[in-house]
Amino acid sequence: MKAQLKPIEGFDLSSNEESGMPEYTVTLVPPNFVNSVWEDAERLLQGGVDKSKERWNIEYLYQSLMTGDQQLWVAFDDDQEITSVLTTQFIPYPTKLSLAVQFAGGIENQTKTSIFTCVLNKLEQYAQESGCDCVEFWGRKGFSQWMKKAGYEETAVFYEKDIDNGR
Repeated sequence: MKAQLKPIEGFDLSSNEESGMPEYTVTLVPPNFVNSVWEDAERLLQGGVDKSKERWNIEYLYQSLMTGDQQLWVAFDDDQEITSVLTTQFIPYPTKLSLAVQFAGGIENQTKTSIFTCVLNKLEQYAQESGCDCVEFWGRKGFSQWMKKAGYEETAVFYEKDIDNGR
């Protein structure tokens, strides 16, 4: 299985304002624009890369983003400040196609804001429109409360959610 990378008709990049919480915009950064946000993204992704126990370094991650093997996502606030970044990768399993979050980072206490909800909504929409069956990622235990609330199942500290894409 290979993802059908195509423009997504009606894909709105602005977030839904929820009960007076600040609004965030979440967007996929095309490979040819990675350089324009890399300084901020690199700073926020470095901690996750450091936790990979030398499986990755920031230079390899950058190359993976530039070649399109991974995708870079950014969330920014009304002041155009980047508040959260993450990378995704399509993982073709024998019977499923998954959108996997590989690295994530953001401002301190971001999981206590609506950023987290905005990001998950966009990833799930993108996964569905791309023909994925699920979204998955490894995360720290601290994400557990948010992930369960968003409908994800905790299996070890691996989160996954099936996406109904009409199959």
